[in-house]
Amino acid sequence: MAGRPILSARPVAALLASAALASALAHAPGAALAGEVSVIEHAQAVASDAPQPPPEDAPWQPVSLPDHWRLSRPGFDGRLWYRARFDVPEGPIRTHALYAPRLSAGQLRFFVNGRPLAWSQAYGDPRPTDLHRPLVFTVPPAMLRPGGNVIHVQVIGRADRHAGLTRLAIGPGIAVRQQYYEPRYDWQVTSVAVFAGALLVSGLVALFFWRGEGRDPVPFWFGVTALSWTLSAWLLLWPPATSSEALRDVLAFAARHLYATPLLVLCLRVGGRRMRAVEAGLWSLFAIGCAASAVDGIAYQAGIGGAASLVYLALIVGFLAWLVQLRRRDADCPCVLLSLALVTLVLFSGYDWARWMGYADFDGLLLAPFATPFLILALGANVVRRHAEARRAIERANRELEQRVAEKAHEIERTWRRVEQAQREQAVLRERQRIMADMHDGLGSGLVSLASIVQARSADLGEIERRLDDLLTELRATVDSLEPVEGDLGVVLGNIRYRMRSAIEASGARFQWKVEPLPLLDDLTPDRVLAIQRIVLEALANALHHSRAGEVALSAHADDARSEIVIRVTDDGGGFDPTDTGRGRGLRSMRERASKLGATLDIRSAPTDGTEVKLRLSYRKAEPAQSIADAH
Repeated sequence: MAGRPILSARPVAALLASAALASALAHAPGAALAGEVSVIEHAQAVASDAPQPPPEDAPWQPVSLPDHWRLSRPGFDGRLWYRARFDVPEGPIRTHALYAPRLSAGQLRFFVNGRPLAWSQAYGDPRPTDLHRPLVFTVPPAMLRPGGNVIHVQVIGRADRHAGLTRLAIGPGIAVRQQYYEPRYDWQVTSVAVFAGALLVSGLVALFFWRGEGRDPVPFWFGVTALSWTLSAWLLLWPPATSSEALRDVLAFAARHLYATPLLVLCLRVGGRRMRAVEAGLWSLFAIGCAASAVDGIAYQAGIGGAASLVYLALIVGFLAWLVQLRRRDADCPCVLLSLALVTLVLFSGYDWARWMGYADFDGLLLAPFATPFLILALGANVVRRHAEARRAIERANRELEQRVAEKAHEIERTWRRVEQAQREQAVLRERQRIMADMHDGLGSGLVSLASIVQARSADLGEIERRLDDLLTELRATVDSLEPVEGDLGVVLGNIRYRMRSAIEASGARFQWKVEPLPLLDDLTPDRVLAIQRIVLEALANALHHSRAGEVALSAHADDARSEIVIRVTDDGGGFDPTDTGRGRGLRSMRERASKLGATLDIRSAPTDGTEVKLRLSYRKAEPAQSIADAH
């Protein structure tokens, strides 16, 4: 079942209608009184240093407002009085307001009906701000009279500073504020503050991303540019109070051009360039401008400001044109925005220059503060695109790396399988060679010897049968050595007991078996198994066939103190002298095999005391395993 919307259409429509009605009601009084507002476009002017409005018989000359001194009075420097008339309707007199679009000179003094109203000092010195914020002054009813009224304005300034007087508007206060002052303030001041806030956030976010990555310089310079323009806007909106003329002029220069150098460096970074000499020159230009601005002299300062504005405008337009040319093949949204920002900057700067020179409306808005944030945000779009491209490139590189790693892993796996196969083949080959050598040395030599005896007819049938049985035992031992025993020596000894069962029974001797649980041996390979089997089989064969023993014993236990496994074969038959070197190859062969095993072989025997063969095998301590049962 669909959920109920949080806000239905009717309440939302009612809320919007209420807001529109409240706005209309708020502006209704001003709209109703708009007809009583007088816009002063014609006045009279006279040059005078008098602190009070000149008399009626002064040489007043008619002028049109706005009056731009650079055009109407080139080279003028001083005080000029303006006089204009306006009417107040009959009846109760309302509180009025006097409005001027901007502070158009160093100082403005206003008089109504010969009485002082206000000074422009409340709005500060226009030179540090240059923001063209609107002016509004309250005119109390006591200063007005029904019918004709006169307003005097004293303008103090210089023609080379483009001083003059704008149009004026006077009328009921609420109407003047709503119809003239508030819209102008929102456009010229509030919007700049909003742009400054947006760029402040954008700059901090860019620096945050740059700090997180730390490789791409573009986000860093975008953040520096955005914060520089924010600081410039702050200096324009709220210039710090200072009594030093030099410091004031330096702050004025910084407020206008602080962002320009980071912006130009940002253009270079977006274009993938790093030009140390050019960048050093840009920073030096800003430092020279600040130093030159501190030089006393208004005329000199005016020249510095105008020249710096033209130089920076030319540099910004040139760098942006180069960047657009560099990005023209992309034809994507950031490139289009950058092109539009370039066109906007040129048009807005051209308009401001035309207004400054008197070729456009003297009362017009200052448009440069609107073009620069748009330009920075357009560059920000390029920064975002660059960041996105870098992320995509990293993702592609990661995918390619993963693919290459997978391919290398498969290749290594195939190589390892081939190596394993080769190792297995080598192991099989070595084992085959070992078996062949063992069979040649053991079974082969035994068969050759037996064949010689048979051919010579020098042995009886019993002897031949015994030798054949020994050879079969040797063959079975070789086969048993190939069986997996998992390191269990008890299994090896159990196989020996099983293979020697017939020989033991045929000898008639009693056989004692005592094999305790033995530790696992991690080096119990087939060749070692065969060597142990041959040593034990040789010892058992000697006890059963040569000593005429009545009792034969095989035991095995672990000597944990010495980390050894001790295998003992004993008999009570007729012993022999172990030092007698003429007893054949049996003992020598047993010792050689024990030496290859790294084991110790002790043989103790005497003609009347029987024989003891003790084999000691070293081991590393491990988990003990139960030997085979006595069921064999």
